[in-house]
Amino acid sequence: MVSRTILTYDGMQGAPDDGLRRELLGGDLYVSPAPSPSHQRVVRALLIVLNAYAEQHGGEAFDSPIDVVFSQTDVVQPDVVYFAMDRLFVIGEKNIQGAPSLIVEVLSPSSSDVDPGRKLATYARHGVPEYWIVDPATRIVIAHAEPSGDSYQRVVRDPDGAIEAITLPDLRFVLA
Repeated sequence: MVSRTILTYDGMQGAPDDGLRRELLGGDLYVSPAPSPSHQRVVRALLIVLNAYAEQHGGEAFDSPIDVVFSQTDVVQPDVVYFAMDRLFVIGEKNIQGAPSLIVEVLSPSSSDVDPGRKLATYARHGVPEYWIVDPATRIVIAHAEPSGDSYQRVVRDPDGAIEAITLPDLRFVLA
């Protein structure tokens, strides 16, 4: 029998500040290097769109690094998160304690398996209403909505680098 060590958010608090992203999915540790400049350009563009959306509709947007704590064993640092007015209450002093209205992950070589796999299942399981995956290399943007179990009931795929939100009215992003 193989034993497995389950890591927790509290146990991870002593990790060094070395520029690496540490996330827990089901108690398994995922460590990623700092993102590339091209990845960060997409994150910046998303944040500009979401900040403008927040000014018009209310709410607040953040980019990584920021801990989104779903449970002691499910802790992520999404590239971009947005909170509509009805979800602002989950924003704490040190971290986020619950599901944002929208999570966006920008694919990079180190995340191309985890973001559409384990993270998607984690986000659905914890009730994130909408989850986007942006692939700058292929210019494909995929929006997921209506979480159910470990998946989403609605999936909208745009191969042209543009997407309209499913759950947030009037929100549109175009990958430059």
